[in-house]
Amino acid sequence: MRGLPYKTVHPEFFNLGGNAVNVKSMMRWDANKRRAYASIAAPLRGNPKWGFYAAVDARRENWTGPGGAFQMRKTEAAAQIRSIPNGHWKWTSGFSVSNRHLPDTFLRGVLLKYSGSVTRTLLRNSDRGLRVDSSLLFEAGKLLVQNPARYVKAENNVSVRWRLFSATLRAGRILGKTPFDEGFMLGLDRDSDRRLRAHSATLDGLKNATFMNRSFVLTNLDLQKTVFQTGFFRLSAGPFLDAARLTNISHSLFDTGLQLRLAALGLLTLNLSYGRSLRDGGSAFFTDITR
Repeated sequence: MRGLPYKTVHPEFFNLGGNAVNVKSMMRWDANKRRAYASIAAPLRGNPKWGFYAAVDARRENWTGPGGAFQMRKTEAAAQIRSIPNGHWKWTSGFSVSNRHLPDTFLRGVLLKYSGSVTRTLLRNSDRGLRVDSSLLFEAGKLLVQNPARYVKAENNVSVRWRLFSATLRAGRILGKTPFDEGFMLGLDRDSDRRLRAHSATLDGLKNATFMNRSFVLTNLDLQKTVFQTGFFRLSAGPFLDAARLTNISHSLFDTGLQLRLAALGLLTLNLSYGRSLRDGGSAFFTDITR
């Protein structure tokens, strides 16, 4: 139900057969951002410290950019091993194969990709409400065209939560020739969590290629205070500040504004934000519903 306002449904099934097998899927019928996705995750040989994940994803999206509007069609299949050795570490390792159809001016075709990640809890103090986490994501891909194109991609995230305050620092970079869709998307878009909350990553319903970057640095600062709470609902609100440096934009961006979060029954959270750019005066209102 959480996706219906955005022409999306999320059929999900958890703990199938009592075996910790989880199935997630998504169907979106937005004319400019069609997508079908399904995944399955399960423990390996009943060991909760080890897991297997597989997914298929198909997209047909309309984009706009400096050269005008264009369409991307992409299909992808992925498989991954996941491990949680203890409460402080977790890692993933996997492969995927994808095929994309784009105009002649873009790299297109079949891509073979390895991806891995390591996440570490650096500090956790429940009494003080303090937690610090860090993660490193790495990809290496090869595009199977007449002159094969290779690339590597890395992204590092550090997040801090202390009582009412949270901060995230993220940075990423791509080396080599990569398909357009493998870049870093920043801005307000429901397919990306790299949020610049005064800059929409869509234009007239089309995804905006200006916000797809080869490198970036992004900081998100939030202060959220509970203003109303019952046994079923909790409303919190507070200011935010986003700062970013992007490949495709010559100057730094600074966005500030207010975000409200309404949590219902501990199951769904409605996020509403209004941001204004300190650089160009632009603004954006955004809503999202998450688990």
